[in-house]
Amino acid sequence: MDIEDRTKDEASKSFVSYVEVVKKTISKVSSIEKRHLLDVFKELEESIEFKKLGEIFSHAYGGRRPDSANSRLQNYFRRSGFYLDITKGKLVDIDAEFEGLWAAFNERHVKKTTIIPINFVQFPEKVIDFGAFKIQALSKDELDNLLEQEVCGVFYPYAMINTKELGLFWHIVEERIEHRNKEDLSVIELGFSWKDTFKVKRKFPGRTLQLLALFDWGDASSRCAPDKQDTDYWFIPLNLPFEHTTSNNLIDWPKASPDLSRLATRPYYTPDGEETDKECPDFRILLSDSQVNELKKVIGAAHGFLKDIDLKDCKWEFLEIAMGSLAKAFLSDDIEQLLWNVVALEALIGDKKETTQTILRRTSLIYGGGDKRKIDEICKEIKKIYEFRSSLVHGSVKLDKDRKKDFFCRYHLRLARDYARKTVLWFIDYLSHMHRELQRGSVPLNKYPKRKDLLLILDYQIKNFEHEGAMVKMPDDFPRTAVG
Repeated sequence: MDIEDRTKDEASKSFVSYVEVVKKTISKVSSIEKRHLLDVFKELEESIEFKKLGEIFSHAYGGRRPDSANSRLQNYFRRSGFYLDITKGKLVDIDAEFEGLWAAFNERHVKKTTIIPINFVQFPEKVIDFGAFKIQALSKDELDNLLEQEVCGVFYPYAMINTKELGLFWHIVEERIEHRNKEDLSVIELGFSWKDTFKVKRKFPGRTLQLLALFDWGDASSRCAPDKQDTDYWFIPLNLPFEHTTSNNLIDWPKASPDLSRLATRPYYTPDGEETDKECPDFRILLSDSQVNELKKVIGAAHGFLKDIDLKDCKWEFLEIAMGSLAKAFLSDDIEQLLWNVVALEALIGDKKETTQTILRRTSLIYGGGDKRKIDEICKEIKKIYEFRSSLVHGSVKLDKDRKKDFFCRYHLRLARDYARKTVLWFIDYLSHMHRELQRGSVPLNKYPKRKDLLLILDYQIKNFEHEGAMVKMPDDFPRTAVG
């Protein structure tokens, strides 16, 4: 028997001893009230048997103190349901429980689930599955189970959530699996390295929110009449009050409850029109079946392309920057939206010199279709975006002086959002086609055309060309491929 096996055997025996103490203590305490359970188990976790188990695990996993593993052991006994099962008189498989505990300290895969409630929007389907994530209406029971509310009610009051209220909303639900190494109690995990303290990192929303930002939430592509632009109230974007993540890493602490006051609710009225003290979701948008189908189409096309390619290998990271900037704009407050949307545009079709003129020319190529009146309108709108951006950057617009200026800038946000979103979608379609053509010609990713070459193909509207021995045929209507 090697050292690890001997340690595991010693830990198993100590585990059995502690289980016996727990069983005896619970059997002697009749009708324990829920509010007193935590006190009972806190006393048990001060017992000689628990401390002995802690010493064995601390030594086995490099702890610098005999009690280094104690908090992890506490979490396991509480979150696994072990304590509650004994309290309820359920039969406990001691061997299986110990194996679960031992596995929780060793190399493993941890499942994390993130839920993000969506304000203002009601969907026609209970579950919309996008593969990488779902939009789902979760019931109170489903949320109670996911968020371990029975356990939290006894052991982690700070993590208790009003799941009845939370269950009134649709949620973005994302599951991911993370690899965790064997526990090393000799290391204090700070969440960053010393070198990180000297770096300023660019942080974009995750891929799920980047994909959702590609859909035309609130119909940003619509245009109001010129005489209405000063009072354009803009569109309602996706409003995400918070995100909350739970995991099945049972030796870890559950996260604190989120701030539910950020959920958009309104008073509930009776059929007779009387206001009650109850609250209900403040739904302002009901997506139709056709809109949900368009949402699935947009996200499906983008996700299908992105999971099939490594943008870093083919030096197409500019698309990552554009998608990240678009999502950042989508989730930012008013003025930041315009600035980040412009960043998204410039990441795709801008140049270091003569950026405005370059953007005008390339957006005209993509959306103009040779129609002079259409091209003139595009140029007019792009100029508005850049003129207002320049005013913001140089401080010549005082937005807080009167409300008219605030309303006026909202129309510019609409334009910036619409052009940035559609151009990102256009590039995804363009790169997806290019990828299929090059893949068919067995061209390795590191030999793909770079951004400057891709823009050259757009500028000169090249339909057919040879690259690294592969013939590439562009669509007949290139550069006017479809956008959402």
